[in-house]
Amino acid sequence: MASNPPYMLAPGASASFSTPLRCPGAADRLPRLDEHLLPEDSPYQIIDGERILCMAKPEHARPHTRLAAVLHALVADEYEAMTELTTRADTAPPPPDLDPSGPLPRTINELRSDASILKIGIDRDTGDRHVEELSFEVANEQSLGNLKQKAQKLTARGVRRVFGILVKKGQVVEWSSAHGDFVPVVGEIRDPGLRLPLPVR
Repeated sequence: MASNPPYMLAPGASASFSTPLRCPGAADRLPRLDEHLLPEDSPYQIIDGERILCMAKPEHARPHTRLAAVLHALVADEYEAMTELTTRADTAPPPPDLDPSGPLPRTINELRSDASILKIGIDRDTGDRHVEELSFEVANEQSLGNLKQKAQKLTARGVRRVFGILVKKGQVVEWSSAHGDFVPVVGEIRDPGLRLPLPVR
């Protein structure tokens, strides 16, 4: 009996006429947004179970810093701008015996947006912090394929808009789930998370 999932019966019902209700345990749930596997100061993120180095060279760090400064200046009331915010975006509950230092299953995703905007405080529906509304990724040497993977996983986790700043192309793009690809952003970015439009140039 101990190996079977726990069940509950409705009050007053007999086992012969009731439908069992499964009560999921901790091993059956997806991780909270900020449940880290990697140390907070780790230079890696995890995509499909693979640890990917995300240290910044000057060509990446320079626009990253400028982006953070602009978002800090333009963020709307009731929102906050952040950098390097870690978001767990697993596609299935992790195994209970998961060893963070060993090989990881492909279902594990621990993502770090270069910059993001999210609502201040705690989401009353989840008891967790709010998921990012806007996510920005500065791509210098990062492959577009890797950037697409990250955008898909962030969107699936509930991030509303994902932007890429393609340094070598001098271009800003936004992920489109409808197209399954990034599309160029022209003019400016308008969003409730910004108190003023953000000029693309």
